Amino acid sequence: MLKKRSAFRNRKNRNKCFLFLLLSSLFVSCTESDDSSQFQHFKKKEKITVVIIGSSIASGQGASNYSNSWAGLLEAESNDSIINNAKGGYLTLHFLPETIPNKLGIETDEKRNITASLKLNPNLIIFSLTTNDIANGYTVDQYISNMKIMTDLCENNNVSFLIGSTSPRLLDMKKNKALIEVNTMLEAAYGDRFVNYYNELTDPETYKIKSIYDAGDALHPNDAGHKVIFNDFLPVYLKVKSKILEN
Repeated sequence: MLKKRSAFRNRKNRNKCFLFLLLSSLFVSCTESDDSSQFQHFKKKEKITVVIIGSSIASGQGASNYSNSWAGLLEAESNDSIINNAKGGYLTLHFLPETIPNKLGIETDEKRNITASLKLNPNLIIFSLTTNDIANGYTVDQYISNMKIMTDLCENNNVSFLIGSTSPRLLDMKKNKALIEVNTMLEAAYGDRFVNYYNELTDPETYKIKSIYDAGDALHPNDAGHKVIFNDFLPVYLKVKSKILEN
């Protein structure tokens, strides 16, 4: 008789345990479903709008296709809305506000310049104007001054920004050193908003782009070179994005 009662109690306890586990499983399932829904909603809120101002490398030249360019890689990785206003051959002068006259014979591109870019209401602007100013004979001071005009406008409009470094190019020694000087001054002026990929791309003995990163014209990076730029931009980009989303 005692054995029967003991067996009955054991079955009853097992049934209770089974019921408890079943209810727990259902609760966890519902909770995970709710969390998944909230996570998807949160991910949508994480998306920011970015504008790229730059020249040929920023437009993707040298990469086998745009998706392998540093800008394309950044867009895919971040899932952000990235508007690329870069154009091959452009200098800082092409992106200045149309309200600033210049006597250098270069007209501002009013569809791509800093004014047009700010009208897109971006959270972040990335500048990547690598070599064209120096290659075309403009001075380091002119480059830095033009960058300051554009970054001041970003600050006045509460838009975050990042500035990419120069990149190696087949130039004379004076201009090669000017590219390095630009980077030194950009880093001094902008600190952690400056992203330096020049050193990794450049052969320190020849000042040329390393052969493993050369697309074949001693100027534009190949897929591997674009990956270097992307890898240098990404952690800084994510840090800035995090600050934007906190505000």
